[in-house]
Amino acid sequence: MAFIFVASVSNAMLKVDNPNPTEMTGVVKKVTVSNPSNGTDTAIIIINGKSGEEAFSVTSATKINDADSKGISLDKIRKGHTVKIIYDKTEREAREAVSITVTK
Repeated sequence: MAFIFVASVSNAMLKVDNPNPTEMTGVVKKVTVSNPSNGTDTAIIIINGKSGEEAFSVTSATKINDADSKGISLDKIRKGHTVKIIYDKTEREAREAVSITVTK
């Protein structure tokens, strides 16, 4: 008996196995939602006082919470909110949000 395995790789970013995700806090500059027609991905851009503007991809696995630790949807996050983002880096060194928490 023979088995044939077929693998498919999409444009999804492959995460590096990181048991210790990194944390960053900043003020939301922009939130974008995926739009395949123009090639945009779902992402959040924050302004961090230490490093400036930082972008993070947001996936269906990203946990998003308000200041009371209640789950919310990405569309509830607005420009000017302060957020804490816990993220992993992908193999291509992009940042992928594991969780986003609105702090104020």
